[in-house]
Amino acid sequence: MPTFRRHLSAKCRSRAARRRPRRGLTLAELLVAGTVLVLIGGACATLAFAVYSSYEVCKSQATAAQHARVSIDRIEKAVVEATASESFPGCLIINYSAAGETFPDSLAVWRPTGAAVDPAGLPRVNELVVFSCDPGAPNKLLEMTWPTNTSVVPGPSNELLWRVLIDSFHSSAQTIKNQLTDRLRTGSVDTLPLLGGLTSTPLGMIRFKRFMAPSESQWSQYRGGQIAWQNINWPLDMYSTQTGLRTVSLQVELQIVSGDQSRPDPIPFLGSANLTYTLRK
Repeated sequence: MPTFRRHLSAKCRSRAARRRPRRGLTLAELLVAGTVLVLIGGACATLAFAVYSSYEVCKSQATAAQHARVSIDRIEKAVVEATASESFPGCLIINYSAAGETFPDSLAVWRPTGAAVDPAGLPRVNELVVFSCDPGAPNKLLEMTWPTNTSVVPGPSNELLWRVLIDSFHSSAQTIKNQLTDRLRTGSVDTLPLLGGLTSTPLGMIRFKRFMAPSESQWSQYRGGQIAWQNINWPLDMYSTQTGLRTVSLQVELQIVSGDQSRPDPIPFLGSANLTYTLRK
């Protein structure tokens, strides 16, 4: 009997202990727990901001790459499919000069929609495809054609008339303009007009460069009797007694803005295209 009582008494004490209210957290414990929660929340917020910032940067760079890809693909396709002759080597770079500097920022490609009017001579204006920045908004790269203009283009060596022709493409209401991108990085060059002080002219960051083999000077030397046919620098020595192969290589560099105007973060992109055609003795 005493054993049963002792067992019952122990059970009652155990139940009483379970019913006893728990002790609350002290002030120090609350401060430590709050500090830990603040640290965890700050770390999560920093991580979320980093992830969001990375997403925005990657998205902007992907958009810039897409703009560059479209622009370069259009230029390369036009050059590869161009018509060429001894008088006009398929494509021509038109320079803009200011403050003693030269900016090769416009390109004219001989690309008729059908058969060329004079495949052995010079192209017509309506057979050209012109790539140039919009003078009013140099961040825009345009692809232009002029279907109603049947005039013969100037000779490739007449830089002044070609500059006038490019300006006419921009100013004429009859040209068809296709915007390739509006994300070109822009810069400015200070020019000194005849009247007034310095004027800042904005320019789009696109540059063209052309290589030819045989070069224009070497071909002129051959036509002038200063060099023999077999001594011309034919690419891979691909020539016969009556014909030889000329290679035209065009390189293009453009800078595309990936951020906003306050932080443009420009990215450079490069492209190239080759054109080959036959020169006759």
